Amino acid sequence: MRLRHAGIGAGAVAVILSAAAPALDFTLGVGPTFSCLSRGPGARVAGLTFLEPAPVLSADKYGGRDYHPDDGNNVGVGTGYADLTAPMGRYCAGVFYRTDYRGDASRDTLDALVANHRRQPFDVGRTYELEFGSTYLDMAGLKLSRVWDFEPAERWSLQLGATASVMQALEYREEHLRGSAIATSGRYAVGTATLVRTESDYDPSDFNPFVGTGDPQGYGYALDAGVVLRSPRGDIATATVLDAYSAIHWNDVPESVENADNETFRYDANFNRQAFVAGRDRRVSLTHQIDPRYRLALSVPLRRGFSLITSDDYVDHTHFPAAGLGYRWSGGYAELSLDLQAGAVSILLGHDWLRLSISADHLDFSEASVLGAGLSVAGSW
Repeated sequence: MRLRHAGIGAGAVAVILSAAAPALDFTLGVGPTFSCLSRGPGARVAGLTFLEPAPVLSADKYGGRDYHPDDGNNVGVGTGYADLTAPMGRYCAGVFYRTDYRGDASRDTLDALVANHRRQPFDVGRTYELEFGSTYLDMAGLKLSRVWDFEPAERWSLQLGATASVMQALEYREEHLRGSAIATSGRYAVGTATLVRTESDYDPSDFNPFVGTGDPQGYGYALDAGVVLRSPRGDIATATVLDAYSAIHWNDVPESVENADNETFRYDANFNRQAFVAGRDRRVSLTHQIDPRYRLALSVPLRRGFSLITSDDYVDHTHFPAAGLGYRWSGGYAELSLDLQAGAVSILLGHDWLRLSISADHLDFSEASVLGAGLSVAGSW
């Protein structure tokens, strides 16, 4: 969830065609050792969305009828990626588009937002600890990957990969709310809070006209790393780090800082933005670092084409361990896995040049807190 322009509201985590890899693979299968899909041109669209307190598709409706927040911190993660790649000698070159969202909010903040949206009163006497943060980025750019092959022992294979990307940032939003408020009645609460918003597409009508929204520009780079180890009997261990090092440099970005000091918040759908009576608008230059995403995976061959698959993704201070089974036949393969953190099932099917996948934690997608679907195609020359 994220703050809206006119106060505090629930935000939508965009659901993009996603999960071109089994389990909940937040690296989306685009690490350096998997950059080129084949010995020819390839295309893919991939992504993954996880929203802890409510179904993904009802984020704009504040969870709808299925609001189930955690008592502590609530996390939202959305990531999408689309690329066109082609091998160039020992390198793999590509163009890409990516979008990333990270959000976290306290139970008190979400309860206040949902109650406002449903026209329910505050809990009289309750202290609402207001903690909220979100970051949203859209980027497009070029990338170049290289994989080095080694044989550490007889019949063992080791691959080390690296990807360098340069990109232009298309959109950037970062919002933070910190404070607390005590409900003095069902319609009013008294508290102190600070709201900071930095947005490349800030609505001019909400910004100081004497400062102006300017002409924000953002450019940056990222470095990814990957390792693949194969044993003589067919065990495959992989490690991937996306955005191991990154920096997006922004110039002339609008930023607002609003403060409420012992002010009254009125019950309404926007949590009464007018309570923020002191603040300032300005344009800033800043450097944003994208949080790295980590993935470990192991495939162990069993009998008759079957294999045991385990993995663990680490993103936004949260682990997503998973386990499943894979099966290979002439010209094709299938994988079925279960994520133990989110309770989501992932199904992957591949054959020759085509690869399809889907992930969800509920058969009714409208009630799913995890959603993913993906497609990739590859050719040869």
